[in-house]
Amino acid sequence: MSLSFHSTLQSYEIFFNAASEMFCIAGFDGYFKSVNSAWEKALGFSREELLARPFLEFVHSDDIKKTAEEAERLTSGASIAFENRYLCKDGSYRWLSWSGQSIASDKLILAVARDITAQKNDEAKLVEDKKLIKKAYFREKLRRTQNESIHARMVSLFDKLPAIAGILRGPQHFIEFANEGWRKIALPRVVQGKMITDAFPGLDEKVIKTLNQVYQSGERFVGQEFPIAADWTNSGVLSKKYFTFILEPTFDFQGKPDGVWMVAFDLPTTENLSSQFQISKLMASWSTFTAGVVQEMNLPLLSEWDEKFANGLKFQRLEIQVHANRAYQTDSSPRRDLGLTMAEFRILYWLASNPGTFFTVEDLKLKLWPSEVHVGTRTVYSHIYTLRKKLGSLKPMIECERSKGYQFIPH
Repeated sequence: MSLSFHSTLQSYEIFFNAASEMFCIAGFDGYFKSVNSAWEKALGFSREELLARPFLEFVHSDDIKKTAEEAERLTSGASIAFENRYLCKDGSYRWLSWSGQSIASDKLILAVARDITAQKNDEAKLVEDKKLIKKAYFREKLRRTQNESIHARMVSLFDKLPAIAGILRGPQHFIEFANEGWRKIALPRVVQGKMITDAFPGLDEKVIKTLNQVYQSGERFVGQEFPIAADWTNSGVLSKKYFTFILEPTFDFQGKPDGVWMVAFDLPTTENLSSQFQISKLMASWSTFTAGVVQEMNLPLLSEWDEKFANGLKFQRLEIQVHANRAYQTDSSPRRDLGLTMAEFRILYWLASNPGTFFTVEDLKLKLWPSEVHVGTRTVYSHIYTLRKKLGSLKPMIECERSKGYQFIPH
């Protein structure tokens, strides 16, 4: 062997082992003949381990057929460029991008592999992100469609309400909607887009002050004996009537008040009701109804956990039907519909979907209401209280611990 050839061989070996790419020489018999140090760094196997087994044994099972076909092409003199996954010593896999050609006379394959695992992970993440974005887009579109539908139904309901009802927007209380009862006494008759003080000149100053307080604080108001001066008899003469007002704030996507739902109804006198207690009960029921309208409009759709339990949940004594938004006690005959509101149903469904896990009230607010919707802690407590009350004998299925919150215990 000449000195020049020996020097060239040494240079080749230095280049071969110093390369950051994974250089290798393989035989037509399916075994590696030589690999550089980059293989050990990438896969964790020693050179001896890599040379001792057929190279197909290191290939991911889903990629063996493709790899064998590419190796066969090399033996026929073609060059290759493809990707596959190689086993690491810790059991994981690395993505490799290959290029190579063969020396048919020596029955050898000369190839170089580049580790593209990070690139593949980025591509997979990008695909997943696109799926999530698409899913979120259609979920939001569905949520908006649902809310618009609910809003339309509620407006229709309020339009025929035997009371004065409307939706006000902004700090100056521009009228977005006024029901039939309001339009009959308003001047002018077309009030949409006008400030409440222009469209309702007979409104007492105390009402305007209270509207301002509700808008600024975001807190509900219920109060009696607010006077409204209007031409109640269509005689051209203004006279006063006293009303109970229920003012429920609405919120924008940042959780800030953006308007007020207003309901005012003629309070029956004590002669028409047997006691002041009955008046209070009437006021409370109207207040609950108005608050419920706003809450139902702002409830989220069931999303990723809806898909996970699309067929509902069944326990020994309880059945939860997802798409019907119904829950039944099944150990009674006939089975008992618990009659849950949408908010109560979602709380029960979330807890039952995660049995044995405690959730605080703050956890439930974050999980079940969008961040743009303002929901008070007391409101959530109230939903849980009425939910457990409606469960009746099933109440122990929702366990409460002061420091931990609430968890679902299947029975």
